[in-house]
Amino acid sequence: DPHLAYTAYKRSWGSCDEQLVSVTNRNGLFRLQARYLVERQSAELWEIVLNEENQYKRQVIDQVVSTALPESTNADEVSATVKAFIAADLPNELIEL
Repeated sequence: DPHLAYTAYKRSWGSCDEQLVSVTNRNGLFRLQARYLVERQSAELWEIVLNEENQYKRQVIDQVVSTALPESTNADEVSATVKAFIAADLPNELIEL
C-alpha cells in the first residue's frame, strides 16, 4: 500500500527521503509529497525534487503552490520553500507562490 509506505518513510524524518519521493512519484501522491517537502524544509531534498531531470517536477510544484503552502502556518516553511525555488531558478513558479 503506497499510503502506508509514505507514512513509514515520513516517520523516519529524513533517513528515507529518496524512498518517500520515489513511492509518491510512482503512485501519483504529489499532494503528500508537496506537504512533506514544505514541512521538512530540506534544501537538499528540494534540490532533488526540483531537478530538471525529475519528470514529476511540474506536478509537485502545482501541489506545493495549490495545497502545501496555503495550508502552512509556519513562516520558516514558506521561507525554505521560496529559497528552494530561487535556488532552482524558477522565477515563474515563484510568482505563483
